[in-house]
Amino acid sequence: MQSWPDPALPAVPGTGPALRLYDTSDAQVRPVSPGETATMYVCGITPYDATHLGHAATYVTFDLVNRVLRDLGHDVHYVQNVTDVDDPLFERAERDGIDWQDLGARETQLFRDDMTALRVLPPRDYIGAIESVDEVIEVVGKLLASGAAYVVDDVEYPDVYFRTDATEQFGYESGYDRATMEKFFAERGGDPDRAGKRDPLDALLWRAARPGEPSWESPQGPGRPGWHIECSAIALNRLGVEFDIQGGGNDLIFPITSSRPLMARHSPIRDVSPATTCTPAWSASTARRCRRAAAISCSSPVCDVTVWIRPRSGLPCSPITIERTGCGPTRFSTRPVSVCSVGAPRHRHQRGRMPHP
Repeated sequence: MQSWPDPALPAVPGTGPALRLYDTSDAQVRPVSPGETATMYVCGITPYDATHLGHAATYVTFDLVNRVLRDLGHDVHYVQNVTDVDDPLFERAERDGIDWQDLGARETQLFRDDMTALRVLPPRDYIGAIESVDEVIEVVGKLLASGAAYVVDDVEYPDVYFRTDATEQFGYESGYDRATMEKFFAERGGDPDRAGKRDPLDALLWRAARPGEPSWESPQGPGRPGWHIECSAIALNRLGVEFDIQGGGNDLIFPITSSRPLMARHSPIRDVSPATTCTPAWSASTARRCRRAAAISCSSPVCDVTVWIRPRSGLPCSPITIERTGCGPTRFSTRPVSVCSVGAPRHRHQRGRMPHP
């Protein structure tokens, strides 16, 4: 998908202060310390209505983050999505008697015009949900194969859901307790009362085809992406499992930004041969003490290692799998994601909702 023109970025003398952002996972302002290339994903719009000042506040804020990182000498790989397949879009199109794709195209162009007028730097990758459907299908298949997703027992509509119990850390990015997560999940696009779900907080990954809705063929049957998986697939295939900044409106802290990294961690970018072996250089007891890195040696060009980490919020240790190419002693490190939010909450069915992913 085309973004918008890149405004001229003047060179200024000197270097500004280091970037510090509020991290929702532990409710503290923390320094952001990226490598040579800073990586950032900001949730985009659902183009069913005109953009408004809430959108401007969000994207100008992260434009400032982008500019600060560039001023500090970093290349910035910035990714943003457009949720051009979603229920509010279909509902508004039906109400107004317009094709949902025409409505989406019109409002997306209006958003581009607004960003151009505000001189916001465009993302390097500007990806629509429609063009990422194949990526979503692949990720959903891998989540099912890993056991992190399941199909509800519904002959008519066999939807696919992510299992929140696939991780001990679910929701840690938000800092919310169970009751708060359940409240927001119902208000922000979740379906806690869906019959056949194993947990009310399980997130929809693939919605089986319904009459009057667009659908795509997949190994899971015809359907379309659920609201929670699109950003996971887009970010995973462009930034990888870990990146520096994940941002959006504060109504997206949960469930969207809490679901994305968990889905990504259970869906490796490439399959790893079962014959591949990697030997941790540190003992299992050391790993259980939650070291933040593991030195390994590999017996094949592609290998896969489990690293135990402790979230900064003090929750239990949890394993993540990291993949690499090349052999020899290597040190893997886990880099925390800064989850940032701005603006006032906007619920799912209000005008101009900013969605995730």
